[in-house]
Amino acid sequence: MRSKEIIHNLLDILQRNNYKITDPCLRVFRQAEEMCERYDVSMFPKDLFAFLLIESEKIRNIIDKYGGNSYKSIEFTLENLDIEVRIEGKFTYFYGEDGYSLDENNNERSYILVECIRIMEERNRFLLDDEILLIALINCHDEESPPYENASWTDERFHCGYNTLSHLFGTYFEGLWIKHDLIKWEFVHGTLKKYHLVLSFAGEDRTIAKEIATRITQNGYTVFYDEFERDQLWGKDLYSYLSELYKDKGEYCLMIISEHYSRNYWSKHERLAAQARAFKENREYILPLILDDTEIPGGLPTVGYLDLRENCMEEVIEILIKKLRGSNDDFMNSKFPV
Repeated sequence: MRSKEIIHNLLDILQRNNYKITDPCLRVFRQAEEMCERYDVSMFPKDLFAFLLIESEKIRNIIDKYGGNSYKSIEFTLENLDIEVRIEGKFTYFYGEDGYSLDENNNERSYILVECIRIMEERNRFLLDDEILLIALINCHDEESPPYENASWTDERFHCGYNTLSHLFGTYFEGLWIKHDLIKWEFVHGTLKKYHLVLSFAGEDRTIAKEIATRITQNGYTVFYDEFERDQLWGKDLYSYLSELYKDKGEYCLMIISEHYSRNYWSKHERLAAQARAFKENREYILPLILDDTEIPGGLPTVGYLDLRENCMEEVIEILIKKLRGSNDDFMNSKFPV
């Protein structure tokens, strides 16, 4: 079973168990498998971690927040995958009949996949993303190499009572000296949560909003859509919370404009907060998606927009993804080991 077959095998297992995977997370698995097949070496968890750093802005932000260096960490991990060591040790790529499976004792891949699914079940989530994958890698590492065994490392710098991302990778690097407990804490309690896209819409247009939110999320971007955030919204003072969110927490605001939107109280509140942000920063922030000929107070007629009557949903999603895509793709792609 080669890399393409193994990835199909992974997708089949997820689909049969009603799970999905984000495109960036799928790229992590695919790039790791393709690299290992290219060099005919077995896959190590550090391979997934290295490509996860490339794909996940969220993880890079956490590393930088706690004094690490995500940019240099990408270079470091890709340059220290120990490909030659694996070749010399005859750790060859897995060509057996089994790739991923739900038997955690089958191989390293399956061990990690089973942990990913366990975490999703525990959190009642159905999307395998960068957060789930990193926590699974951390949990698997900490179970096999708990902190109280750190004195067994030949590198004395690892002799401490906690594990870090550097431990996870298996080679000391100051830029990855971030405690595993801090990573887990950030995913649950951190204040880093800034959305790539916040959606403002009327309840009558929810079907359109939900399709956009789901598709953009599956492409690895963070989206504020109220049904995705029920736990966060429960008990909040929504007037203050939403005002701050639409004014400060998004990179872009997709405003779905319709006759219903113009009459809705909460839509007006969200719109005013978003317009205040756009006025303050004097840059493109509001992305209007119009459904009819309704005009919104304060909306400039010269602002570019998309019209769902003239563009199909596929075109809207494609244009949105291009808008959200980061500028670091060329650098990241150039760091793939050759």
